[in-house]
Amino acid sequence: IQSLNSELDGSEDFCLRAGMFFSRLNNFIYSYECFSLATKIDPSFETALVEKFNAMRELCDWKEFYNSKKIIQKVMFENSLIQPFSILNQQDDPISQKLSAENFVKKDLNFKREKMDELVKENSKKIRIGYFSADFLDHPVSRLISKMFTLHDKNKFEIFCYSFKAKEDCKVQKLFIENSNSFINAEKLSDREIIEIARKDKIQIAIDLMGYTKGGRPKIFSTGVAPIQINYLGYPSTTGASYMDYIIADEIVIPQNYEKYYTEKVLRLPNTFMPTDDSQKVSKRFITKTEMGLPEKGLVFCSFNRCSKICPDVFDIWMEILLEIEGSVLWLSRPNKWAEKNLIQEAKNRRVNPSRIIFADIMKMEEYYKRHHLADLCLDTLGYNSHATAVDCLWSGLPLITKIGKGFQARVAASLLTALGMEELITESNLEYKNLILKLAKDPIYISNLKTKLKKNLTEKPLFNTLKYIRNFEDALTKVYFDLK
Repeated sequence: IQSLNSELDGSEDFCLRAGMFFSRLNNFIYSYECFSLATKIDPSFETALVEKFNAMRELCDWKEFYNSKKIIQKVMFENSLIQPFSILNQQDDPISQKLSAENFVKKDLNFKREKMDELVKENSKKIRIGYFSADFLDHPVSRLISKMFTLHDKNKFEIFCYSFKAKEDCKVQKLFIENSNSFINAEKLSDREIIEIARKDKIQIAIDLMGYTKGGRPKIFSTGVAPIQINYLGYPSTTGASYMDYIIADEIVIPQNYEKYYTEKVLRLPNTFMPTDDSQKVSKRFITKTEMGLPEKGLVFCSFNRCSKICPDVFDIWMEILLEIEGSVLWLSRPNKWAEKNLIQEAKNRRVNPSRIIFADIMKMEEYYKRHHLADLCLDTLGYNSHATAVDCLWSGLPLITKIGKGFQARVAASLLTALGMEELITESNLEYKNLILKLAKDPIYISNLKTKLKKNLTEKPLFNTLKYIRNFEDALTKVYFDLK
């Protein structure tokens, strides 16, 4: 960083690239420094400015939070090359999300999509589906779809996987290898090579599981690998791309009157867009509060989201609740060391003893599910909801309180709760969110009844019926296939 400061005066583009490099390494303090330097060299460098704010979210550094939201709203997306995910992570505004995505496509993915309609029109006995991802590993997306893969109807579909990241000793990846007709290790292949392989495989429906998330390769789809291309699961917003034909959603995450914010056609599934695995095991090991560093008495509120989803708005509410509910604690996933330090300071700033903020370390999945039993309520983040972590929480039998937002990413928890028949846990404003938490916190019988209802609904409602989900999913794919045919 010192070298950049002293030797690269005027090289704001290099500073931006260095910042992106450090972000990929999860070294957010270095990425922040690089982006900051880029904006010092050129204060009008909007791309670096937005990325700086994004790095600050990863650090839970909120000193520019409210100012950053105003700046981002004023950014002229049509004149800037901003990573769409950086907007998605900071603004619950589907208009801004669409504009930034469309501009990103126009400037960075402006390739002519090559038509392949003949692949649909040919008389094949099975529909050939290609899944493209760097996350066929121990990753939240893979945990969501792993059981679904084992249930694909192999009499109607041929399944191809194109993996952008290979790991030979990964049990999760082996599961995908075993349950697909072909699993291609494409990590070292160029975009063009992947395109040619997929076309040779005669893929008829290509499913992008990544969008603009880390490791994604959108250029593959911009040129075209299949006559039908679908944005699914990994990126909860529009790609802004005409080359993506559909986005898989449901009535909650994309209501009818919100379709205008999505360039893709909306392909809605009944119940919820989110797949789940109803065979996930919960450890039988007895895990104690003492082992987890929790007090034996007092309510335990938890939120195991990525720390970048925590914003001062929701942290204010959480701290106000701790001050009102004597003896209660907030249980969070342990973030990076800089974010942990900042969260502790933010608690102090709000007159909360930092000992009431407890950080949980990574555990094996079975034990991770089990430790949810030590909490009383799970508190969702606002603006960017719990997604896979919400599924984990609910599968563990823990009630989740959410606030429904505007964008896809801010409506996921509401979709899950609706499919689970727990709509009473969905709120529509910060005040409603806070009041519901307090109402439950002061009524242990109500919490107990909610947990009983949730446990019953796990088997009776559709959210955790993986077989029903995959059949609905396959029906949707079959429909778009024959609509084009």
